[in-house]
Amino acid sequence: MEYTIRFALKRDRTMIAAPRMTYSSHGVPAATRDVYREAIDEALRRCIPFAGMAGAVAGRPIAIRFVDDRTIDKRQDTK
Repeated sequence: MEYTIRFALKRDRTMIAAPRMTYSSHGVPAATRDVYREAIDEALRRCIPFAGMAGAVAGRPIAIRFVDDRTIDKRQDTK
């Protein structure tokens, strides 16, 4: 699963707008994408305010790419 978000910060260390999903893996069920989106949103909530960084990057778009390359063993799913 790959998921990329884009956002920008103000000088006061708040987001200009809600993070925007710019890419997610194709062929992934919507429910799975939603789980990843919720986890990413929570990670951002924990990191903001970005101490000391917001002033340096204020107004500039930041893109973060999340890559989960784990595989699911189908044999375990059937038990």
